[in-house]
Amino acid sequence: MINPENFMGPYGPNMHRPKKSDKSDDGSGKKTPEAPTIPFSVPHFAMDVSQRRDGGVMKTVQRMGRGDEDDIPGHEDRVSIHYVAVLLNGERDGEKVESTRDPGRQPLEFVLSKDKNVVPGLHQAVKSMRLGEIATFFLRTEYAYSKRGCSTLDIPPKQHMLYEVELLSYRGEDISPEEDGSVLKSIMRRGTGYLFLPIGSQLRVSVKGRHRGDLFDSRILTFELGVGDEQGIPEGVEQACQRMIPGEKARVVIEPSYSYGIDFDKFGVPKTDTVVYEVELLSYQKPPEHFEVSAFGKLEQAYLAKDKGAHYFAKGRYKQALNHYECVLNYLEHDPDFFDVDKVEHAEFHGKRQQVLLAGRLNCAICYLKLRKFKSAIKQCDSVLQKLDAKNVKALYRRALASMGLGRLYEARDDFRAVLELEPDNSSASRELAGCLQAIEQAKRRERALCETIFRRGGLGGSGSPTASSATNLSGELGGDGRKQQKQQQQQQEQQDKQEPNSSN
Repeated sequence: MINPENFMGPYGPNMHRPKKSDKSDDGSGKKTPEAPTIPFSVPHFAMDVSQRRDGGVMKTVQRMGRGDEDDIPGHEDRVSIHYVAVLLNGERDGEKVESTRDPGRQPLEFVLSKDKNVVPGLHQAVKSMRLGEIATFFLRTEYAYSKRGCSTLDIPPKQHMLYEVELLSYRGEDISPEEDGSVLKSIMRRGTGYLFLPIGSQLRVSVKGRHRGDLFDSRILTFELGVGDEQGIPEGVEQACQRMIPGEKARVVIEPSYSYGIDFDKFGVPKTDTVVYEVELLSYQKPPEHFEVSAFGKLEQAYLAKDKGAHYFAKGRYKQALNHYECVLNYLEHDPDFFDVDKVEHAEFHGKRQQVLLAGRLNCAICYLKLRKFKSAIKQCDSVLQKLDAKNVKALYRRALASMGLGRLYEARDDFRAVLELEPDNSSASRELAGCLQAIEQAKRRERALCETIFRRGGLGGSGSPTASSATNLSGELGGDGRKQQKQQQQQQEQQDKQEPNSSN
């Protein structure tokens, strides 16, 4: 427990009380104001961790944490702490006003630099701590509850505070596409400005890779965003770089699923282990903005992006391929420059644009299929069929595969049949249609068997009964048609029940 009497010495660093004087040091005749009254003595070895280094947040370590001096939370990390808060000045000096260690209390979790429900001094205090560390912090009134106090905790205005804090955990921002925690980014030093770097930007960065605390990679290099793996830059680092601004330094924790690009054999790092990279963005050069490139230039850039996507797709790098195929769409869609080009004089140009745009949509769809993002694949195919080519065989076939992946068997069946109407000799569609019809028949048999069981037991019963939930799940295998069929069967059974005499009469 915190004991203010443990603090020794009259004042700590940056907190020396000025001497009383009728004259200022510059001879102006104005009295030098006294420092605010501090109710206890800050130890001489206390560290000033306030942002302005004005002595408003003074730290004394009670128990050392783990790791080195850089293993601290980032500016916007989510942290979990235990703390005990004590009043210092006034009649209630030394009184505990709040503690997460009290019975029934849970550790406090909040996001550094963002959560306004936490006093500002506590944000700055936790940013200085290592994992497992316990420290005591003196918070001057403006870093605590300031002039307003806190009625909920019965803290009067202009109150200095003492906090004992234990850092339990911290976690960076989840920037992984699946939001599964596979890439976590912590801002260790803020940059200047605001920026989101697009694929194709030229970056100059400093990187340091660590595995279990041991440094295995340290370089300063220039690479193109989107193809960093060609220079040993893992995919997780590229994702972090897209969200960095010049001068920023970040810590990136990368799970194995996003560590592709590291030369594991060269560095002796197991492919199944998590790695941590420290990344500093030194400079960048973005590709030309869309408004800076002519319509013909955009078409040329789209061709280049399409070729890069094909390169990665052939290697089985579907995420990287998708990035470049999406660049094709960004260059060619919704751009007024293309409509300003005379369609009669440049018919060949517009034909090429439509051709590349169609390929970009279809290639995005196949990448989404490979990544098992079936709804996104259907969206791309719908765009092709509704805007570009209503009878495109590849779009119909890939939409059917995506519908199969979602269990929409009747929708898949209709698309496979549409493919065979356009291409009767399409063996892939014939094979998939046969499998789809077989799956529909199996689902129907299971549904009939389940319905017979339900009817023998006297109906579906409540919505929460196992039989009702099983019937609902089974009808989902057949999509909307299956649910409609089940509803019709239920209505028929209800009508039969009404016609039959009541057995109790």
